[in-house]
Amino acid sequence: MEIVKTALFIVVLGMAAVATTTPRTERFGGGEAVITAAGGLERVVIKDSHGAMKSDSYCDGQSGSYDLVLRYAEAILRVAKSGDRRAMAALMWFPLRVNAGSNRAGHPAVRTSYVKSGADLRRRYGAIFTPNVIHALEQIEPHDVFCQDGMSMLGNGVLWATVERGTLKGAVINQ
Repeated sequence: MEIVKTALFIVVLGMAAVATTTPRTERFGGGEAVITAAGGLERVVIKDSHGAMKSDSYCDGQSGSYDLVLRYAEAILRVAKSGDRRAMAALMWFPLRVNAGSNRAGHPAVRTSYVKSGADLRRRYGAIFTPNVIHALEQIEPHDVFCQDGMSMLGNGVLWATVERGTLKGAVINQ
């Protein structure tokens, strides 16, 4: 009988550890985000203005929580619009990976380079933050959060960020 009680106690504790919270909904101009926390993860479902699902992803400690990604996206949006190179460098992790080209059929292969430091980024800013990259970053909807493989995506994949040393920073630019 004691074994059954112990097993039941462990099951109850285990269930508490993965218990989900009541979903919260964040409405924004293009739709809504439904965030549900469960077992150290946040499930983020993005719906368009008609209620159709646009994306469904799980954010974790490496990709950043929904709220952390939202604040980071708002900062990226402000800095992209201002053109402040120093502020943009402060939002990146180094070495920053930069992918140029395309890996789609009929297109040139992707070329990868790395930006070593904030000073290097400021010096090469125009070559890294091309007009297309800046335009994509200026169009970010901060609430439209998508996480995958320990990273969070902004601007339809133009920028991928990850938590490094407790801070969310840009790690990959896809030109």
